[in-house]
Amino acid sequence: MYLRLLPALLLPFVACALQWLLRDFLSPYAWFLFFPAAFFSAWLGGLIGGLAATVISALLAWYLFIPPAFSFSLENPASAFSIVMFFFMGSLFAFFFEHLRRTTLRTDEALVLLSQVDAIETERHHALEELKRSAALLNASQQLAKIGSWELNLKNGTLFWSDEIFRIFEIDPVKFGASYAAFLNAIHPDDREMVNKAYTDSLVNRTSYAIVHRLLFPDQRIKFVHEWCETQYDSEGHPVRSSGTVQDITERKHAEAEIFAAKSKLAATLDALPDLLFELGLDGHYFDCRTSRAELLAAPPEMLIGKSVHDFLPLTAANIVVSALEQAHETGRSHGKQIELQVPHGQLWFELSVAPKSVEAGMAPRFIVLSRDITERKLAEKKLGASYKELKRLTTHLEVIREGEQKRIARELHDEMGSVLAALNLNSALLARKIPAEMTDILKDVADLNKLIASGTQAMRRIVTELRPTLLDQVGLAFTIENYVQQFESNTQISCSLKLPEAELTLDDNQSASIFRIIQESLTNVTKHARADCVSITLCILDNSLILTVSDNGTGFDPQEQKEQSFGLIGIRERAAIMGGTAEITSVADKGTTVRVTLPVNQFTQQP
Repeated sequence: MYLRLLPALLLPFVACALQWLLRDFLSPYAWFLFFPAAFFSAWLGGLIGGLAATVISALLAWYLFIPPAFSFSLENPASAFSIVMFFFMGSLFAFFFEHLRRTTLRTDEALVLLSQVDAIETERHHALEELKRSAALLNASQQLAKIGSWELNLKNGTLFWSDEIFRIFEIDPVKFGASYAAFLNAIHPDDREMVNKAYTDSLVNRTSYAIVHRLLFPDQRIKFVHEWCETQYDSEGHPVRSSGTVQDITERKHAEAEIFAAKSKLAATLDALPDLLFELGLDGHYFDCRTSRAELLAAPPEMLIGKSVHDFLPLTAANIVVSALEQAHETGRSHGKQIELQVPHGQLWFELSVAPKSVEAGMAPRFIVLSRDITERKLAEKKLGASYKELKRLTTHLEVIREGEQKRIARELHDEMGSVLAALNLNSALLARKIPAEMTDILKDVADLNKLIASGTQAMRRIVTELRPTLLDQVGLAFTIENYVQQFESNTQISCSLKLPEAELTLDDNQSASIFRIIQESLTNVTKHARADCVSITLCILDNSLILTVSDNGTGFDPQEQKEQSFGLIGIRERAAIMGGTAEITSVADKGTTVRVTLPVNQFTQQP
């Protein structure tokens, strides 16, 4: 303002200077330059500047340019009218520009105010839109979380529910009488008293509360809701407003019920298990223990937790447990490892089954270990093993007796029946010589008798060979096998390949008989079942074992479908077991069968 007043006051002096310089030309017009000075002074300085400039201009013009010069006297009284008119016009300019300035200021202020109002309206509109978005987001969030909010005005009894509460209670907002009583009527009848008491007690005790109650619908459906409430009080301690939330937890309740049922079933299953159940770390540390037979534990359950298997089990047993854990960690499971423990009331055996347990990312691996008491089974196995040994000894004894009896019968048949058949053959020959040639019928009968005697002799030899080959006692196992194979080829027309050790084996009678019987039974099976045209027999010493192999190129069979009445194969296995060896029988359809018998070589000696 003051910066504009100074030029306004200087303009009269500028006009005076110019008027003075141009006095020769402007002498009749004393006010010629002072009117513009008054005008612009009013425009620059407003009311004060304009009036001041008008006064200064009038005094300067009066003193310098209205005769007499340099005097405030007037030669012509009409000059006073010009002075008055100048004062009037200068004042008019001052008042006009002051009014214009104020009008402009008011207009500017109005525009500023209008822009402020517009900004406020825009901000209000944005705030309203943001409020709508927030309300929509809140509504969507409540719907997603199945949690609604409410507020109860305790002064007028009005109740506000969010949209989600109406959805939870399945009530039409138009038909709902928003009051505390209406709220209670929407609750399951059996829970109304509980909810009302919780709310009234919170008002009395001035505390918040949280409660779970049910909602009952006309179709007998039930929902579970979790309600939370907090009340505000005035300065005198009177309750003013209660607000809170209601969350639909029906799915959670059903899930909890299912989890509870599953846990109950699992607990009942675990209680019914006679086994020991552990949760172990990879290094063998105990994390949990569960059993219905605490007497089987190496220590009470509470002492195991946090300790290691090496703290309670013998070193061998602990190492087996850790080995099972490592195997389960590498392969996904471990089954069949056994440990033996000595407890106060006896010796126990356990079989371990280990599987990894699902853990959160970053956690050390853990394993569920099922330890089954197999003590009774181990004792039964021991008894069965002892029984098997006794049976084996008995079988060996019976086999020795049988071979001895067969040997005795074969000897008697060979000696007694052989003598009788030889005498019959001799007498028949003598008789044939004494019969005249013309008695052809009798000669024919004698010839038939000779054939019958020869057939009987051959049958006796076959029976003797089957009972006990006499060659076995006379010339040994190798020659007996060779002779039997030759007879087998002659009788069956099946080609046989035989390979025997170059050095003679020193065997006792039972060993020689058992090996011969195995070969005999194998070739009998070839004749009966294989439909083969080629058989290979090999007897050799390999890796400190005597290996007997009989292979054919017949039809083969499925070992898994072996008939229960296959006594020939059973006999081969039993004879091998009697001599402390094993018999492995393999067969492939249309590719033949192989019998491989492995006997400990230390039972036999070789002679060069």
